[in-house]
Amino acid sequence: MALAIVTGSGGLVGSDSVRRLVESGWEVIGLENDMRARFFGSDASTAHVTEELVRSYPEFKGIDADIRDGDAVLRIFEENASRLELVIHAAAQPSHDWAAREPHTDFGVNAVGTLNLLEATRATKPGATFVFMSTNKVYGDTPNSLPLEDRGSRLELPEGHRYFGGIDTSMSIDRSPIPSSACPRPPPTSWSRSTGAISICRPCASAAAASPAPPTPARGCMASSPT
Repeated sequence: MALAIVTGSGGLVGSDSVRRLVESGWEVIGLENDMRARFFGSDASTAHVTEELVRSYPEFKGIDADIRDGDAVLRIFEENASRLELVIHAAAQPSHDWAAREPHTDFGVNAVGTLNLLEATRATKPGATFVFMSTNKVYGDTPNSLPLEDRGSRLELPEGHRYFGGIDTSMSIDRSPIPSSACPRPPPTSWSRSTGAISICRPCASAAAASPAPPTPARGCMASSPT
């Protein structure tokens, strides 16, 4: 039986991943140390979710492990490398406010923990598929204003919405409007005068063509990068 390791297996995405995998014929090891209770209080604890998964699925094994502990993560991967085919990384500290209060803990979980998992995968089973989950928190408060429609089993955007096919990096994280001249990912173009150069998208370059000063890319210009 193929084996998957799911981090954050007691969380919303992690636990659903465990259920789907087990019901699809996988054996699953979940890495979960219930840091959510520390982040957000005892009411946010994921312990009951882990207990429910253990009761419901003999194919699931929960391990109390901290992904910041690189040695512990590596040992788990080494012990299971022969059958490991999939890693789903859904463990994270998701709150921007909490991150500001304890940046070292936040960086340890989100950055160092992710690095530990990537390195353990590379060291023990480099051919395994690694799925790195993210969160809509990267877009700040903006997703709360999207016109989602209830489709019974999921929420979805209307077919005519600009993000119906997926949210790209043009979505503002601070509710600032994106000018119509700035397309999501246009071909880049270069602008230069004797004082320097800048790479901006073609709509932004066109808008600045008549200006004697170096052009300022519109907010949302996806090609913007000083050179």
